[in-house]
Amino acid sequence: MAIKNINNSFFNKASYIMANIKDKQFASNIAYKLKITYSHTSALLTELEKLGLVTFSIVGRTKQVFLTEKGKNFQKHIKECLKIINPEEAENEK
Repeated sequence: MAIKNINNSFFNKASYIMANIKDKQFASNIAYKLKITYSHTSALLTELEKLGLVTFSIVGRTKQVFLTEKGKNFQKHIKECLKIINPEEAENEK
């Protein structure tokens, strides 16, 4: 099945972000945790916002990220997929 309008590279990076972020987290903290630049993180988060997975709140000069219900559901499914692919890593998270 081909997914239209989604770049595979974007999907991989977005899935990685979605699997690792927490609700009400600052974009700068996400970038630091995932070891990617803030500008790249911000661009990916903007795309996730367009997909309805996250929303933002600007607090001073920082961007706070909130998962939408759709985003929380997506995150749950991504984490389940990652457990199937790499069960050892899932055990380490407990």
